Amino acid sequence: MSLCTVLVVGFVAAVNLAIPPLAAGSLHPSPTQLLWIVDSYVVLFACLVIPAGALGDRAGRKGVLQAGLLLLAVGALVSAAAGNVAVMLAGRALAGTGAACVLPNALAVLLHATEPARRSRAIAVWAAMTGLGGLLGNVGGGALLTAGSWRLLFAAVAPLGVLCAVWVAVAAPRGPRGHRDLAPRAAALLTLATLALLLGVIQGPEQGWGSAVVLGAFGCSAVLFGLWAVGELRAPHPLLDPRLFAVPALRAACLGMLVVFFGMFGFFYLNASLMQYGRGFSSCGPASPSCR
Repeated sequence: MSLCTVLVVGFVAAVNLAIPPLAAGSLHPSPTQLLWIVDSYVVLFACLVIPAGALGDRAGRKGVLQAGLLLLAVGALVSAAAGNVAVMLAGRALAGTGAACVLPNALAVLLHATEPARRSRAIAVWAAMTGLGGLLGNVGGGALLTAGSWRLLFAAVAPLGVLCAVWVAVAAPRGPRGHRDLAPRAAALLTLATLALLLGVIQGPEQGWGSAVVLGAFGCSAVLFGLWAVGELRAPHPLLDPRLFAVPALRAACLGMLVVFFGMFGFFYLNASLMQYGRGFSSCGPASPSCR
């Protein structure tokens, strides 16, 4: 489960190093397209992680985890073989959807397979893997770009995803399935609200924080989050009960993770840009055609 987590989180960090080769490569993306090549994986990852966890509860966590790993592998292969930006974005979206299936269900499988007395330690180890994934993504991504082109970086993720899926099939136990409804309305509202929020954040630097597009995205996000919260408070079996955030320990843990991830992945992105654009270092090897 730790290796699965490292893979999906490390893929976020590794792509940051590939921005200059992608910009200079055969796809010839515009600045906006390049931004979405990087962010489409993260956007789908963030938007679908809670619905994917609910799907695992209903359909079987191990099965959804395996499906997510295989979907991640397929998406990485599509991106590696992309001949244009549209295909690249489709591959990134597939991979992000797979990552959303992996992260919550890896934790759920881990908890089911761990004795109650050891679960706190297991959760701590799993949480540490998210930070380690960012570090290994930078190191591993740099090594792959040194050995070849950006296509090698994407292609290398595919066999790792398949390997993890096979290992899960062999080693992970099957847990009980829940019988709650999947709450498609709540899942759709939560997904759209998160998508609108991230759209505003991503487009803000380019469009301007006071532009109609960005303000409209933030406004839609607030309305959709409000509708989701009202619906969840009235639902007998909510997808994610908003009242949980009234628990001080959970609220503090969520805030802590938000700060850690904001700082860590913000650093990875800015440091990769600074080293390559500001300091002139290259992440590509002399054999890479995209660096010539």
